[in-house]
Amino acid sequence: MLTVTPMTSGSALVLQPGLPEKSFEDLLTYESRRFAVDGLSISIYNLPLRGRAVHQEDGYFFIYRPQDQNRNNPTTPLQPKPVSNQASDPHGLLVAPNALIRVEWTNAAGCLAKFGFCPRLFKYIAQSIADFSYDVFERLGTIPFWLDRRLDALCRLLMEEAEDDCQSGSLYLQALVREFALAVLTQVHDKAQKDRQVRKINPSILRSILRMEECFAKRLCVQEMAVEAGMSARHFNRCFLHATGHTPHDYLLLVRLNRARNLMTHSGQRVCLKQVAGLCGFCDQTHLSRHFRRIFGITPADYLRARQRSHHQSVADGRNVLNFVRNVRSDAVAIAIDVA
Repeated sequence: MLTVTPMTSGSALVLQPGLPEKSFEDLLTYESRRFAVDGLSISIYNLPLRGRAVHQEDGYFFIYRPQDQNRNNPTTPLQPKPVSNQASDPHGLLVAPNALIRVEWTNAAGCLAKFGFCPRLFKYIAQSIADFSYDVFERLGTIPFWLDRRLDALCRLLMEEAEDDCQSGSLYLQALVREFALAVLTQVHDKAQKDRQVRKINPSILRSILRMEECFAKRLCVQEMAVEAGMSARHFNRCFLHATGHTPHDYLLLVRLNRARNLMTHSGQRVCLKQVAGLCGFCDQTHLSRHFRRIFGITPADYLRARQRSHHQSVADGRNVLNFVRNVRSDAVAIAIDVA
């Protein structure tokens, strides 16, 4: 398990006891300051089994860890990941200039990549995003988000190119970097938009939403949450529906199902559906399967089989992204600007 935690200004530096202190510089196995394209640098580190470190830079950087490194590690516990300001596998984390983070890992030997971005590259790429709010840059802190499949594939391709000394040529790399920066900025922009919407929600309803997100595995009573919000059950249901588009019961069910799907998708060990059901608040495996199929149109067992087939085809998926990037080579010349 690898966890990256933002250190807020003035906060005490409290690290997990018993972990050996490490320096990223001592763990570095590859570094390219320019990576054949102005505006991006890449560093690859080889993490030992356990450790902790504190890190800070004067530019934007993106922390990435390949999602399947601990797939065969039986010591990694199967646990749901609560919503918090921490980023852990398989999250991505974009860190703003001069922001301090602490990194802690246990049973997590393997590689870790850090992609550094020039701010001018981000501002140039932002022009490609419709209705991009440029005030995002002014308020940008340390933002964790889930890695989607496209962004994960782009990270892997960039790491391969770096380790192969950029054999594919500068035009291909320019297109690849453009798509990568665009994917990261899109995630950050979407996260900022969602945060903006959250601030408009009735604080009492927001507290109920956060409680569902954090305590989804426990038994939650809508009537009790309505009383805590100072509302009648009917008014609470109406306000909750207006804020989320779902009734409280349906929202809690969707949270549980999404957590179950995340466990099945990102677990570092063999998945036990009975265990997943218990961790996510379902009565039993049958209860999970019935609602999983109703919402996602597939049983959990079939979903797992499909994920296993997808994992074996990861190389082909990477090639699909590679072909996509090659198709936009005509746009690649436009990024050959001085962003150093």
